[in-house]
Amino acid sequence: GLAIAAVLLWGPRIAPAIFIAAFLINQLTAGSVFTSLAIACGNTLEAVIAGYLVRHWAEGEQVFDTPTGVAKFALMSLAATLVSATIGVSSLAVAGYAEMSSFMSVWPTWWLGDLAGALVVTPVVVLWAKSEPASLTPPQITGTGLTYLAAVAVGAFAFSPLLQQTTLHDALIFVVILPLLWASLRQGPRDTATVALIISAFA
Repeated sequence: GLAIAAVLLWGPRIAPAIFIAAFLINQLTAGSVFTSLAIACGNTLEAVIAGYLVRHWAEGEQVFDTPTGVAKFALMSLAATLVSATIGVSSLAVAGYAEMSSFMSVWPTWWLGDLAGALVVTPVVVLWAKSEPASLTPPQITGTGLTYLAAVAVGAFAFSPLLQQTTLHDALIFVVILPLLWASLRQGPRDTATVALIISAFA
């Protein structure tokens, strides 16, 4: 999500920074130099491809300004995230860190993780980066703050592991829709995307 947002905001010239960051993170966690290089290539290609598709066929940085743009971004993210998952899992299988028999179970997990990052994180970063400082008036800041507090409260309540899991509690999870609706109707795309990120973090 961060990588795609960076490409949308600064263009493909940011690709070397994405590659280096991805390589270092993978090198510090697990695998080998080969797998870290391969995964970094996959992550970088994924971001560059997504950025290219969005810039040429979905209004670029303005992609989140309209429902049509959001739908296009989702479809393009579906395609671009296939690249990282395929390269990453293949490199782990070739290097012996994952069994070939588990390829079809590991691959969807990787792909869905990347897709979730694209759909949840990218809009928040892009919309906040595009925000005009003049738009943050005291009433706007108050509304934004209250909306985020509501999202935190609802997320903590709906997904708390401390509360007993009952049929009633499971039904109350749908309460998370309320801050999302409020943000979308009263606050705009930036706050709606941020509320979605907050609730996703709790989930």
